[in-house]
Amino acid sequence: MTFPYESLIYLHGSTCKTDIGLTMTLAHELQHFLQYANERHLWTANTLLMKLPSLPTDDLKACSDFPVERDARITAKKVAENLYKTAPVDQHIQNMIVAGTSDADVADWKFIRGIDPSIRYDLRKETKLFVKRHKQELIQLQQDTRFKEDKDYSTVDFNSGEWDV
Repeated sequence: MTFPYESLIYLHGSTCKTDIGLTMTLAHELQHFLQYANERHLWTANTLLMKLPSLPTDDLKACSDFPVERDARITAKKVAENLYKTAPVDQHIQNMIVAGTSDADVADWKFIRGIDPSIRYDLRKETKLFVKRHKQELIQLQQDTRFKEDKDYSTVDFNSGEWDV
C-alpha cells in the first residue's frame, strides 16, 4: 500500500532507552499513522475533540480518554506483548510507573497496565459516542479559523448519519 502523503514519526530519545519502550512507542505512533491513513474522519473527530475549549470534561479528562489514544495504547501493549511476552512488558510498565515524570504520566502508565490487549477495541463506535456527546462543540470548533480552511477538519459533517450511534 502506498500513501499519497509524507509523514514523520518522532520518537523521543527517552522512550527508546529499552527495546520494549521503543517497541511500544513506535507501535503507538504507527497506529496513529494508520488511523490517519485509513480512518481519517475518525482521526479528525478525535483531533477536534482534543482541542475542545471546554476540556477537561467529565468524560475527557486524561489523554487515554480519547478513542484514538486509547486505541494506540492498546495496540502498543499488544505488539510489545507479542514480541516480548507479558511478564517483561509488565515489568517495563511498572518501571515506568515508578519513574513517572508527573502525576499524569503515572496515571497513563497505570491505565496501560490495566489494558487487556486481547479485547477488541472499536475505534469507530467509541468515537461516535464522543461525537454524539460533544457534537455542537465540534461543529462550533470547525468554524474556528485554525480549522475552517483545512480540508481534514472542515469537510467532516458531524450532522450526517455517519455519526449516529
